[in-house]
Amino acid sequence: MERTKQRATQCIALLVCLIIPLSLGISAKAATTDPMQPMYIGIVSLSPRLVISPSGTISCTDTVSLKNGYSANITWELKHGTGNTLSKLSSWTASGKGEITLSKGRQAIRGYSYQLKATAKVYDSNGNYIETAVKYSSVVSYYKI
Repeated sequence: MERTKQRATQCIALLVCLIIPLSLGISAKAATTDPMQPMYIGIVSLSPRLVISPSGTISCTDTVSLKNGYSANITWELKHGTGNTLSKLSSWTASGKGEITLSKGRQAIRGYSYQLKATAKVYDSNGNYIETAVKYSSVVSYYKI
């Protein structure tokens, strides 16, 4: 009888150990809009986006949102190339607090692929370096006709 009680207690303890982490994982997932978004200390979001219009105009946009008390230096690199290798074509920088935005345009060349890379170096309110976040847009090709 004592052995049965002990086994039941162990089963309940095991179930609790399995259920609690699962329930925490489910609630954490529900609160996140992008399940692949890494957890940052000072950054709320970093979302570089590149679109090429049918006429070949490249539109590079991003809004970097920072948590209160943090600032950042942002570098955006427009990369281009053919095949699997992309190299730097242009770059832009900005710094600030709250929200830092990018909205730049450029003409695409047929046969090339393009990608926007965002690098954010984040600092706390005392100017201490906290983290670096890097995120890439999708690669977009401007095909030959």
